[in-house]
Amino acid sequence: MDFSNIRSTESRSSVMRADSRPFTLQKGQMVHGQIKTLFPGQLAEVQIGNERIIAKLEVPLKAGDAYYFQVHTAEPEFQLKIVAGPTGKTGDSGEQLTKLIEAMQLSKTTEMKALLSFIMKHKIPMNQEGLLQAESFLKTVPHTMRQAAFAAIQKTAERQLPFTETVFRALFDAQSKEGFQPLLGALKEALVGDTTVAPATKQAIIASLSEMNRPFTEAVSNALLGNMTGMLLDRSERPDMRFAIVQLLKKEGLLPATTSLANLSQVLLTMAEKNLPENFQNVAKNIEGHSTGPSSNEAVTQMIRKLAENAIATPFRTNEEGKASLSALFGLKNGSEIAERLTSFLRTVGHSNHAALQPLLQSAETTVANAVEGTAMKDAMQTVIRSLGFNYEAVLGEQDADISRLMESLKPQLLALMQDENVSQAVRNQAELVISRLNGTVLLSGETGVQHQLVTQIPLEFFGNRIDATLQWNGKMKEDGKIDPEFARILFYLELNSLQETVIDMQVQNRIVSITVYNADSILQSISAPLQKKLKEGLEVAGYQLSGVFFKAFSPEEKNDQPFASQPVIRREGVDLRI
Repeated sequence: MDFSNIRSTESRSSVMRADSRPFTLQKGQMVHGQIKTLFPGQLAEVQIGNERIIAKLEVPLKAGDAYYFQVHTAEPEFQLKIVAGPTGKTGDSGEQLTKLIEAMQLSKTTEMKALLSFIMKHKIPMNQEGLLQAESFLKTVPHTMRQAAFAAIQKTAERQLPFTETVFRALFDAQSKEGFQPLLGALKEALVGDTTVAPATKQAIIASLSEMNRPFTEAVSNALLGNMTGMLLDRSERPDMRFAIVQLLKKEGLLPATTSLANLSQVLLTMAEKNLPENFQNVAKNIEGHSTGPSSNEAVTQMIRKLAENAIATPFRTNEEGKASLSALFGLKNGSEIAERLTSFLRTVGHSNHAALQPLLQSAETTVANAVEGTAMKDAMQTVIRSLGFNYEAVLGEQDADISRLMESLKPQLLALMQDENVSQAVRNQAELVISRLNGTVLLSGETGVQHQLVTQIPLEFFGNRIDATLQWNGKMKEDGKIDPEFARILFYLELNSLQETVIDMQVQNRIVSITVYNADSILQSISAPLQKKLKEGLEVAGYQLSGVFFKAFSPEEKNDQPFASQPVIRREGVDLRI
């Protein structure tokens, strides 16, 4: 007999899969397997899912038949005990279900029968403990959400995660059609009116939630600072307005405490000499020997005015290396300091009782809204992801992790809040929902066979407009562990104020990009035409070629589709626009 195509008969409780994750069998686990080859000594090659193992059977069986087995022992060798079968015969599903319940000593509840029917249909490996946990979880889920609950249980098995209610709940919540924004809003509302949360803790969490609502904080702050600096240099502006700006900048430590309108010019001159020495010297050289030229003070004032204009014109470039910037003038040098101080500055302006400052803030937001482009949007999304603490546990283990800044993100703050026994149940429930949603998307991400999947849910707010965005990336990893940029499929699930439910399906094959927009509004095709040339050019700069943009409507039967499928399939009806 030829054994060349058979796995080693060395007994193992774990065999390595092609995707480098161990395929594990445990004592007591129920599995569906097919007898592929029989060997002497009651040994057989059994196929379980995509894996083949050598196991000892309690009774002789027929090659080709499939059965439900229970793992009797996993060490030192696999021993399988027949629970039900052979399967595949018509009309025997009820009998097999009864045998499974009896063999595994399970209750005959409605939930357990429905669970076992689902497991038998999808051939999901389960043990008694996992079945009991799953049954308990099903009892807490409305009947209308049972399919989503089954999907969470199946995902748990596929990713070989612990069969616990915490894992089920995280995966279940991640599939919810309810956006992230309502969850965060409910958390904030519960915190504001609660007296059981320590004031410092409450303030820190609310500050994190507010920061996420302003993903362009640094850019808005930069434009606002430029606007205010320009007003300070303009003596025709109202004195009370200029005075209010000086007082605010002093409060934020951006101007010395001794600054007044009377000595403002000299203070700015000193700051330029101290914080922008190279630029200050260049100005001085340019006026040397030119008796008719501007005075030193006037030349420096012109330079500062130019920096203020640049901050308004290009608010997303706060401190380019090798170039003077307005933030550098005010003593802000590195990226983290700029972000922290400008965030504080913007928060102070937002809470100011000075009515004249609010129009300045609105003007800065309008400036930034008009300057938003792809890079800025990417940075905004990264800011929100970092603020939420999606990858908190992973980042915590990195050697160069900024622990203090990491602990300011939402997830670790909520985890710490949950440890406080004095916290009210209302706040605890809202915190658990947010943590569960954060955990769910992390659990959905990972290897799915040879494919990798990354799932992220991002609550975005741009200048009063709230957007719930879910990003699902499916693709391959290269040997060095990095994402392969040649092939990928990226789906964006969006809930928009005006356009409502929208899905963008982006497929990349050999760096050729095809984009399909699914939405019920037929006007999208016409209004998007002016943007497609810019899209094509932007992709070409990044090394990609746009093959076409397609617009399609949702078909009625797909309205209830759940995102996060391992292999997403979207079928729609509509029109195509090819470039």
